Amino acid sequence: MRLITLIQVLLFIFPSLVYSKSTIESSLTIDLYSKKSVVDGSFIVSEMVRNGYFHIEPTQRVDYTSYYFPIRNIKVLGYDLVYFNYEHMEKYVGCCVNRGTSVVLYIKSGQSQQKLEQFAKTNLCEIKSAEWIYTPKSIKELLIQKEVNLSNLVELSCKETDRVYAEST
Repeated sequence: MRLITLIQVLLFIFPSLVYSKSTIESSLTIDLYSKKSVVDGSFIVSEMVRNGYFHIEPTQRVDYTSYYFPIRNIKVLGYDLVYFNYEHMEKYVGCCVNRGTSVVLYIKSGQSQQKLEQFAKTNLCEIKSAEWIYTPKSIKELLIQKEVNLSNLVELSCKETDRVYAEST
């Protein structure tokens, strides 16, 4: 019994033991000491490009956010990835940058969100249902063009402000 508890504690303190450094999940996983993601979004984008999941250039770039639609199917926490977004400053376009990553996932009817909710709680992330996801017009048009049922989307956002808010509640 004590060994299992020790393992659980170690995995909570060192989430990088669970997630390979080249997975999207690692960019969403918090390092409890630095309060930052285990892996930076730019590294994940490079790995996904190298492995043939993303194009080199983002599908869209709006303000500080790069949106990457997968070329091939990708599962994140067991859910289908619709797109990955990585917010960072390439050049100044005005206030303000909310550094970090988020994923928009497709949740099938009846599919449990328990794993997603637990991950969000553990990693100080926010879950947004379809009607609360910020979706620029160009991204919404792409989703409609791809015939994605928008009501089945959920965003797991693990950006700086999400983590500050989660810590304060």
